[in-house]
Amino acid sequence: MLLAYIIFISALFVVLYTYALYPAVLFFMGLFRRSRRVVDEEYIPAVALIISVYNEEKVIKEKIENSLQIDYPEDRLKIIVASDGSTDDTNDIVRSFDDRRIILKAFEKREGKSATLNKAVLGIEDDVIVFSDANAFYEKNAIRKLVRNLADERVGCVVGRLIYLTNHSYVGKGEGLYWKYESMLNRLESKLGSVLVATGTIFAVRRTLLGPILKDVANDFQLPAIVASRGYEIVFE
Repeated sequence: MLLAYIIFISALFVVLYTYALYPAVLFFMGLFRRSRRVVDEEYIPAVALIISVYNEEKVIKEKIENSLQIDYPEDRLKIIVASDGSTDDTNDIVRSFDDRRIILKAFEKREGKSATLNKAVLGIEDDVIVFSDANAFYEKNAIRKLVRNLADERVGCVVGRLIYLTNHSYVGKGEGLYWKYESMLNRLESKLGSVLVATGTIFAVRRTLLGPILKDVANDFQLPAIVASRGYEIVFE
């Protein structure tokens, strides 16, 4: 009986800390830190948008079309599709686009997302790398909004906001509420320059801060940690 009570109290504390105490701590810490970050709308670094895919023939055409419509100078943007051993028509669909901005890096053996990204970034010389997925569609000004924060030399990573589009099902509403909560935490963490986990579908990193990532650990957790370990801030846009 005592053990069950201890387990219950411990579980209750974890829930309260996650959903109440942790946000409260972030809020009060943020009150004592005045943000003086530089945000420059005219800052236009060279960007490589990496789209990680595996058998995404159903959405990759729409994703590339969406990426080509992004409001960013054509000579400053590359769209790299990193295909992790896709066996469907994904690669052929990518090749069907006649646009010099699109680069297909098709790897024969499937090794997982993190391993694929390790290979995909090799040889890239652009200033900023934006990571995305095939089922994540960007607003036209998304990349401009991300990189304007990197005009501040103290900032090494910028996490974008994910808007979860669903139908009106109960599950859809629940997932939407979860992402709203995550966005709230990201905003609070951003005031401290320490967003802990990126949104894997939309975040930007200075190329010079990239390091090898472990195959079995999510890249949207590892890369911000690498940036933070090098003394740079991670902010939320």
